[in-house]
Amino acid sequence: MVLPIEFGPTFPSPGHLRDYHRFLAFSTARFQHDQVEILRAVKSSWFVFHNLGGLRDIDFRGQFTTDLDFVGYDIYPMLYDEFQRLGNHAKVQAVHLDICRGFSGNYIVPEQQSGFGSQPGFCTLTPEPGELRRMALSSVAHGADGLMFFRWRPAHFGAEIYWMGIIDHDDVARHRYDEAKRFATEMTALAPKILGTYVRMDVGIAGSDFDNQEAHKTYPIGLPSPQDDAILLHQYCYDRGIACGFIHPEDDLSKLKLLYVPHWVMWKDEWTERLKSFAEQGGTVVIGARTGTRNEDNHVIRETAPGTSLSQLTGVRVEDFGRLAAPGANGLFDVMERSGGLVIPPNKPAESHRRERRFKIGNRELVGGYFYENTGDRKRCRRGRGLVQPLCRGPADGDVAQTRQGAGGLCRHLSHPGSDGSACRAAVCTRRHRAADRRASRGRRGDHADERRAPAAVHPELHRPAGRHRRRSRWPRPSR
Repeated sequence: MVLPIEFGPTFPSPGHLRDYHRFLAFSTARFQHDQVEILRAVKSSWFVFHNLGGLRDIDFRGQFTTDLDFVGYDIYPMLYDEFQRLGNHAKVQAVHLDICRGFSGNYIVPEQQSGFGSQPGFCTLTPEPGELRRMALSSVAHGADGLMFFRWRPAHFGAEIYWMGIIDHDDVARHRYDEAKRFATEMTALAPKILGTYVRMDVGIAGSDFDNQEAHKTYPIGLPSPQDDAILLHQYCYDRGIACGFIHPEDDLSKLKLLYVPHWVMWKDEWTERLKSFAEQGGTVVIGARTGTRNEDNHVIRETAPGTSLSQLTGVRVEDFGRLAAPGANGLFDVMERSGGLVIPPNKPAESHRRERRFKIGNRELVGGYFYENTGDRKRCRRGRGLVQPLCRGPADGDVAQTRQGAGGLCRHLSHPGSDGSACRAAVCTRRHRAADRRASRGRRGDHADERRAPAAVHPELHRPAGRHRRRSRWPRPSR
């Protein structure tokens, strides 16, 4: 096996890199399979599951998941908030668990944060009274069918002596114990109503695809990954109480109102047929402009993007593309990586800092630009700098606010359309058909039960503040 060595002498091939990570995922699944077989041979009645913290080099839609009785994901909201900084730990917990549910359907949480956590190099916030229970309830609301707190009591020696548990070092039961007891009592009573249900979803974000997430990493050119991009929409929905989650195009889409595909560079024609069927039944489809630009080997396709099937679906052909400097930036990159090492440009503007990209759609001239989380700003959505226009002609044309009812066009990253000026005027395309409203979908291989649970968003921009930057701890004063 030839390893994809960085700068040997230059960057490795994107196809080579993707195949290497496919190999790692395959090896991980095969190794786990051997361990599962050993455990089942010892005692077939044992449940076999995982407590996954990191989600790297694992293809959850393959053997790794099907070998297990159920999948388990650890959740430490206040730790993940420090790493990812989406605004607060509740948002981080919501997006993390929604991503996990998109991988495998309902799950268990083998390690749920209960108190202050630390190792010598970092620490988390200390949950205030009531937050242990709230975080646990949030896990259930996002798809957990089982939950265990980490941990019963903290260690008195070792690397995690200050990773607190249900009780403290002195074995005294305090508010965390009371909250855990209350949560367990509530879940015991609610179990018959919860088990066998799924999480409602009105807005589905295409996710849970190992190849697409890895393909982006092999050649990102400074652009956000599909997951980074998806999280912007997820946060928008979370802030407004819109039921949102992650789903694969191969899953049951019938109960969604809107499906967003966030720049999946690798695309299969059979997925197009599923999107077409969903749209014909009344669903709204939004497709990121870079979707369908590479084949299953991570090679750029030889036909006009986004390929034959997506072009037929959307009425769009991408004839030109490129990257724009961020507003206020001096250039396209603050730091560039070349075969000779890192290059830090001077703190002076490049041509790209002032360049505007203009092009025509029909007889209208538009200016390319950025479009961020302000998707709810109606004025900017209609007139903002950038390719922010109604996506398709028709009686349902409108702005993003309408996605709450599943009938509006979501303005995202746009590109050149077909020269015939057909139904859509943007590379991010929407197909709408007036039909009965669609309910939400859970997204696990098409099997559904009764409704339940809630909405939810991992964008590693560390310049963003963590939730603790504005927090004031409040504790009840002891009675005298």
